Amino acid sequence: MKKSFLNIYKNKKIIITGNTGFKGAWLTFCLYLMGAKILGISKDIITNPSLYKTLKLDKKIKTKYIDIKDYKNVEKIFSQFRPNFVFHLAAQSLVKKSIENPRETFLTNSIGTLNILSALKNLKNKCKSVIITSDKSYLNVEQKKGYKETDRIGGIDPYSASKASAEIIINSYHKSFLKKNKNISIVVARAGNVIGGGDWSNDRLIPDCVKAWSKKKSVSIRNPKSTRPWQHVLEAIGAYLYLGFLLYKNKKNVDGEAFNFGPAYKKNYSTGEVLRGLKKNWPVEVKIKVLRKKKFKESNLLKLNCNKAKKIGWKGIFNFSETLILTTSWYKTFYYNKNLIIDISKEQINRYFTRLSSKLKKKIDMKVIILAGGFGTRLSEYTKTIPKPMIQICGKPIITYIIKHYEKFGFNEFIIATGYKKNVINNFFKKYKTRSNIKTIYTGLKTMTGGRLRRLKKIIGDKTFMMTYGDGISNPNLNNLVKLHKNNNNIATLTAVRPPARFGAIKLNSNKVTYFKEKSHLDTGWINGGFFVFEPEIFKYLSSDTSILERFPMQIVSKKKKLGAFKHNGFWQCMDTLRDKEILEKLIKKNKKF
Repeated sequence: MKKSFLNIYKNKKIIITGNTGFKGAWLTFCLYLMGAKILGISKDIITNPSLYKTLKLDKKIKTKYIDIKDYKNVEKIFSQFRPNFVFHLAAQSLVKKSIENPRETFLTNSIGTLNILSALKNLKNKCKSVIITSDKSYLNVEQKKGYKETDRIGGIDPYSASKASAEIIINSYHKSFLKKNKNISIVVARAGNVIGGGDWSNDRLIPDCVKAWSKKKSVSIRNPKSTRPWQHVLEAIGAYLYLGFLLYKNKKNVDGEAFNFGPAYKKNYSTGEVLRGLKKNWPVEVKIKVLRKKKFKESNLLKLNCNKAKKIGWKGIFNFSETLILTTSWYKTFYYNKNLIIDISKEQINRYFTRLSSKLKKKIDMKVIILAGGFGTRLSEYTKTIPKPMIQICGKPIITYIIKHYEKFGFNEFIIATGYKKNVINNFFKKYKTRSNIKTIYTGLKTMTGGRLRRLKKIIGDKTFMMTYGDGISNPNLNNLVKLHKNNNNIATLTAVRPPARFGAIKLNSNKVTYFKEKSHLDTGWINGGFFVFEPEIFKYLSSDTSILERFPMQIVSKKKKLGAFKHNGFWQCMDTLRDKEILEKLIKKNKKF
């Protein structure tokens, strides 16, 4: 398996509760392949067939068969094993069963979680814990917009209510005990409906289908119009492991928090659409029947808002079609070529984590400020109606080229400091499609460059940040820029460039030319090309809205020998005049630089 953030789990002692279940078995197999030392805790193996046994995990790891409602046994196992990580998945997870046996559901999901928290609290070693609840923790009022982590929790059916109760217990326990405990940190994960190979639970859509279809029987479904945030099981497993990694690295704004994890695609698909996709990929003709009477109430609409997860760098991988293909491929292998089931499980894990690692490794936790508030008077042909950063180059605003260059290097949090004609920029970025987090903040109409930066002080906080101008395109290696800045302990580092020369050079002796050379940017001196890296200390030198960054502040930092220069000999072109715009148009049309 490709190494990335996953290598932290090698040789770590990990407890997984609910390891014999659907998600628990996938998580166990993943961590086994990563070289972790795993101890499972499960009440029993509740399905037959069982993914846990299909993957031969009963021969690969040790499992303690106890009930998490039994606190003494839970606490004893924790104190003896001294885990580095705990992933708590054990639960009674079926809505129908919660109707039939509500007491058991509440005791397992609520009190069982309390027992896990209490056992964590008593550990003497450092331990990171990811506690898995459910998207059904939210009080579902059938709203079209996705539920945020700050929305009200609650539930009508016992399963949903038991998970909401567990959330209240988790929050209370963290604030009362674990927040003060330097050894223990926890985080809550709420995932959408997971599907994938190896789920054999009763009264679940895909297990019901494949079990019936494998016997050439029709399948009956309750609600073909209900929508859910369907996602492949490995998306949820990847999210849990990523949260564990963030806790291990002591990342801010993770401990004690809850995060939603939904699919990579924005659309919520209906049960009917899932079935049509499965049917299309199944090797034999199948039939579906719709039940007219429902035995219990189910939500028709449930959607998650996953913006908070995106802010910590999370990215979904599989699209809806891939999710269904992977799911049906697994079950087809199980029924028609079972000797290859472990191989296809490994292949799907490797496929997922290779793509996930490739995406996550590019994430950089650093804000990028783009100054976009000036009047742009030298381009009045355009700036009478739009601000300068919105002038189009080959059909796209110049500011989007700047953003995309930062994104190539893993930067994904942008603050655009607006001023003149702010609404044009605001309206554009409301509709702009990107995975990055882009905010537009008004910093005054006549505020100078340093003043605009000064107004963003609270938002920027106490971390290193990037800044550039919204009217110039270049292609510096931003990772090397940041590296140079940090290695030299600077307050500020600018990108030094040689501006494009407009004229050739000659040398004269009397009336004779002794030297002649066609125009070249190498004949000119170094200038400030933007693309800065700053430490928060720069704010000491920004006194008011009239502060011009390039004058007094930078001069003072230079005198202190805290101003660095990253020399960039590659492409750089500002857009101050109509001629500059035409040059950029020609360069981009020829695809020479971007």
